[in-house]
Amino acid sequence: MQPKGSCPRCGIGMLAPEVVEETLIVGPNAVQVTVEADVCSYCGERWFAPPAIATIDVAIQHLRTGDLSHLNHIGEVYKAS
Repeated sequence: MQPKGSCPRCGIGMLAPEVVEETLIVGPNAVQVTVEADVCSYCGERWFAPPAIATIDVAIQHLRTGDLSHLNHIGEVYKAS
C-alpha cells in the first residue's frame, strides 16, 4: 500500500493504510473492531477515516445498550490483582 504523507503527530514517519484491530473499553466490557486506518510507520499513531469511525461508534453503541446480537463473543477478559 502506498504511503499517504508524513505523520501529523510525530512528523517523522509516513502514513500508510492498514487493516487494524481496535479494542475499545466500554465500562467493564470491551469490544474489538477491525477497520482500516492510516498508520504511522514511526510512532504507530492511527488515523481513522469517517467510515471507520462510524463502524467503531456503532460497535460501542451496541455494547452500551446491551444489544449484543450484532457482536460475536470471542472470549473473556481478566484483571490481575
